[in-house]
Amino acid sequence: MLFLTNTGRVLSRERILNAVWGLNADSLTNVVDVYVGRVRRKIREEGSRIVTLRNVGYRMD
Repeated sequence: MLFLTNTGRVLSRERILNAVWGLNADSLTNVVDVYVGRVRRKIREEGSRIVTLRNVGYRMD
């Protein structure tokens, strides 16, 4: 839902962590990368709409 409500906007890993797991989430974890990969696989062709912006975060086009 976070990507859908922010289509076209860049979401940093920290912002995703805070929105999904709360403010006390560990910012050094790769949990965001793991779950973005899972979302991409689940939505298959539409998963290519989630773009990785290296050292910045993710954006859904």
